[in-house]
Amino acid sequence: MALGPVRGGMRLLLTFTTDQSWCEARWERVRHLFEPTFPESQRKSTAELMNLFSHRFYAMHAVWQGEVAVGMAFTARLPDLELLFIDYMAVAPDLRSRGIGAQLIHYLVGWAKDCRGMVGEVDAPDPGEPEQSEAHRRIAFYRNNGFACVPAGFSPGPHQRFSLIVRLFDTTAPMPDLALVLEQIRRVHRAARRPLP
Repeated sequence: MALGPVRGGMRLLLTFTTDQSWCEARWERVRHLFEPTFPESQRKSTAELMNLFSHRFYAMHAVWQGEVAVGMAFTARLPDLELLFIDYMAVAPDLRSRGIGAQLIHYLVGWAKDCRGMVGEVDAPDPGEPEQSEAHRRIAFYRNNGFACVPAGFSPGPHQRFSLIVRLFDTTAPMPDLALVLEQIRRVHRAARRPLP
């Protein structure tokens, strides 16, 4: 349990949960955050998420204000690199910029204490895109929470340009080999398409 940011002069009382097995009931309670935040072309289907849980390296994290989910993240452990991959992260639109995302990052740091750090993918802003764009705001959020943003290139699909976000817990440690990080992330994406027997 944590005291969250101030809302209307009162502190939010937040709790955090993590499910490492598929929990349909919990999914139904966080789905309202996930689906509107990510375009259909960028989000995994429920079946694909369930496939990832069958591989035993995926987790669903939720932030609760009372009984209401106000934030969520899906993560995957990249054991070969000792990194936690943030596959998706979302906060209720009416509660953004109030510190809930930062609290969720803080929670994930504690949850992943046996890892060397965390990584994720974010859409890269298009050249000339305004600083107020969603892509710029996402990158600023991660930078404000201790991540470095590294241009990673192109990917197939509707969001062509993307960047990696990387936060190492030991800030003196060298940056991991980005080619290996990208290959491990691709493995996660491929695993979504094939359940374990």
